[in-house]
Amino acid sequence: MAEGWIKIYRKSLDHWLYNEYRPLTKREAWENMLIWANYADSSCLIKGQLVECKRGQLIYSIETYANKFVWSVGQVRSFFELLRKDKMITIEGMKYTTRLTICNYDEYQDTQRTDNELTANCQRTKRKLKTNSERTDNELTTTREESKESKESKEEEEKNKKKEQIKLIKQKQILRIIYNSNKDLKKYSLTKKKKYVMFIKWIEENTNQVNRMKEPFSIKEYLTLADNYKGDLVQEKLMAMHNQPQITKKYVSAYKTCSNWCKMALNK
Repeated sequence: MAEGWIKIYRKSLDHWLYNEYRPLTKREAWENMLIWANYADSSCLIKGQLVECKRGQLIYSIETYANKFVWSVGQVRSFFELLRKDKMITIEGMKYTTRLTICNYDEYQDTQRTDNELTANCQRTKRKLKTNSERTDNELTTTREESKESKESKEEEEKNKKKEQIKLIKQKQILRIIYNSNKDLKKYSLTKKKKYVMFIKWIEENTNQVNRMKEPFSIKEYLTLADNYKGDLVQEKLMAMHNQPQITKKYVSAYKTCSNWCKMALNK
C-alpha cells in the first residue's frame, strides 16, 4: 500500500471538505504545500523585484502561510524547521518573502505531464473533435490562428489560477477570524452558524476595515445585533465604520461600536 501514487487536482481545495474552519494538521499543511507548489518554472513581481520561482517551489511570506494554515507565525516556523531537518524542503529567506523548495518534487508529480498539461491536452482534444467536421482545407492549414488560441488559453488559465489563489487566501482569512473569535461555536445550530459565516463574509468583502478591529464580531454578538436592529441599518452603520478614518485605532470592539451607532441613529 505504500508504493505508487495518485493525482490530486488543485480544484480540490475549493471543495467543502477543505473549507472546515479549524487549524490544519501537519499532514494537511504538507499536502496543501504540494498542491500550491509551482508545476512549471515562472517568475513573479514582489514589491518591484522580479523573483524566480521554479518547478516545485513556493513563494509566500511566513504570515501568508499562517493565514492559510490558521496557525501562528511561530507554529509555521517550527513546522518548516521540522520539514527542513527531515530533508523534505529547503528554505531560502529573501527580502520580502520566503522561497521554499520541495525536495524530490518529481516523485510527487508526473515528470512527463503535469496536471495542468493533462487538462490543457483534454481541452485541445475536445476542441478538435468538435470543430474538425466544420473546418475547411484552408482552416486546417492555418496554424497561426491555432497558435494564438493556445497562447490565449494559457493566459486565461494563469488568470484563473491567480483568482483561485486570491479567493483561497480570503477564505482562510475569514475562517481564521471565525476560529479566533469563537471558542463556544459548537453549541450553536447549523442555521445560525451559516448566517454568521455569511455575515462575516459580507463584512470581509464590503467593509473589511471592520474585521481588522481588535475585537471582531463573535457569533453571540452577531445574533444579539440581528435581534435588536434591522439588517439594512446594521449594514449602513458597518459601511460608516469602514469609512471612518483610523477606525481600528479609535475603537476596539466591532460589536459595541456598531451597536452604539445603531442606537444613536434610532434615538435621533
